[in-house]
Amino acid sequence: AVPRLYTAFPVLIVTIALFTAGIAVFVLLFLDRQLTAFAGEELAFIAEDIAERLTVDLSHRYAYMEMFYPETVLNGDDRTAISHRLKLINAAYPVYEFLALTDGRETIIAATDENAVNRDRGTSPWFVAAIKQHDVAIRDAEPSEEMPGVLVVSYAKSLRNERGRVAAR
Repeated sequence: AVPRLYTAFPVLIVTIALFTAGIAVFVLLFLDRQLTAFAGEELAFIAEDIAERLTVDLSHRYAYMEMFYPETVLNGDDRTAISHRLKLINAAYPVYEFLALTDGRETIIAATDENAVNRDRGTSPWFVAAIKQHDVAIRDAEPSEEMPGVLVVSYAKSLRNERGRVAAR
């Protein structure tokens, strides 16, 4: 006959196994929550850093637009000189993929891409924004006719005369 003490062993082993499994599940759930929270905090820090860098970059682009705006050559009538100056700006600041100058009649008169010259851009969101605002118009990343298949952030500013009206050439 098996002593009574040994008959309780299977029950004791199953009880210990279930207790250990319960603790393991509790520890794993706790670790999962902690690691998820840690990863979320890390992602928040990364997102904050990216947002800060993007803000600085956008403010630099805005400042460049303000710097280019009063240039005599960009306010002149020599379209070849204007295109040449835009290409020089583009070479100095390669972050710009495309630079153009339109007239008051919605047509590109000078650009870094010769194929864009004489194209009507009156319905382009960047053109409409520049006409409506007296300041640099910054558009969120969106598809562009000038850069097919690429999302672009557009910066546009209208050239205005002394009375504040859009200068037509």
